[in-house]
Amino acid sequence: IFRKLLQPLVKSGHSPTLQAMYSLFSSNRGEFQQSLDSAELTLEKMQKLKIQFVDYWDKIYPPGLRNLKQPPWGLFYYGNLPSPDIPTLAVVGTRRPNHYGIALVDSILLNIQTRPLQLVSGLAYGIDSASHDRACLGAIPNFAVLGSGLDKLYPEKHSRLASRILETG
Repeated sequence: IFRKLLQPLVKSGHSPTLQAMYSLFSSNRGEFQQSLDSAELTLEKMQKLKIQFVDYWDKIYPPGLRNLKQPPWGLFYYGNLPSPDIPTLAVVGTRRPNHYGIALVDSILLNIQTRPLQLVSGLAYGIDSASHDRACLGAIPNFAVLGSGLDKLYPEKHSRLASRILETG
């Protein structure tokens, strides 16, 4: 990605250092050009789909992730990132919950509804989607961490729930 993002800066003549980096990364200029073209298409797709990106060094990168032993170097996201100033409840659970599991989610989220709290979960079937649903109903800001790409929501069945999360998160 780093190499792919260099081309626009090099073309605009920003820095001799960038020119040197471009030369270093382009031992095979044809292959490098293909990578740059591919990155350009990816950036265009991101703009079209309103996908945003934050890297580890950005001020808005989530501090909780920054403190991990091996944090992701970047995040692709829609909407907003969780606020670092509000406590976060992370919910992970079975994809096949019983009635007790759903009742527990309802009880917990009902009890936190009046507190300054935000929820993070995975939008998967079961407890994850139940917690997102209850958070939306209670106007609790909530955020979904997806295992799939932002351009292909999985499970697709949760697209309506994902839209509701964007409205409340």
